[in-house]
Amino acid sequence: MLLPQWPQKGARISSPGADLLSQLQSSGKYLFHGSDIVSESLEPRQSINHGHLEIGAKVFATEFPEIAVFHALARTAKRTHSELRGTKHGFTVDKGIITLRAHPVLLARIRKLRALSNVYVVPKASFERINEMEWHSKTVARPLAVVFVSGRDFEVKGDSNVCLELL
Repeated sequence: MLLPQWPQKGARISSPGADLLSQLQSSGKYLFHGSDIVSESLEPRQSINHGHLEIGAKVFATEFPEIAVFHALARTAKRTHSELRGTKHGFTVDKGIITLRAHPVLLARIRKLRALSNVYVVPKASFERINEMEWHSKTVARPLAVVFVSGRDFEVKGDSNVCLELL
């Protein structure tokens, strides 16, 4: 298998669901939470960030649909393919440039993923900003909508502010 040059610029979500997420993003009223489970509410959980447990349970969300889609697909790939459970993925935002990182095998699986994953749309007003890319809530979040995505919603084009890197 030939791999493109890394880091690769121009990752992009592209589908009717992705178009809806982009429209919601442009309103400035919503945040996005990527998940591999279906739920009527998002419960605060303790997360791991850069190998360290976060203090306190929280629901995390982002203003960037690309991050939520990537995270949802990575979690679904790890859940549905046992050989991927130990692989890592992550993301950062620096001056508006989104960098999505994944192990090469995980990234290849994300692109081929047919199983559906979920991006929850939540009201921004119920979350607190942590940094340039993350928001959190210490209470249960009630999604306004869920957008279903698959690996087909994740493609690489040269015209976006997203960069892919291999771990």
